[in-house]
Amino acid sequence: MALSDFYQTHPHYKTRLLLHHMDSNEDVVQAAASVGKTSKRYKFN
Repeated sequence: MALSDFYQTHPHYKTRLLLHHMDSNEDVVQAAASVGKTSKRYKFN
């Protein structure tokens, strides 16, 4: 689902999503570790 599709489906949402992406260099262990680091850095509701 694209962000534009999400906001078309939920037009009453005023908060906007900001996606962060990183290159894992095809290392799945590093990618999984990054999720843990990111979730500690940002608050998810």
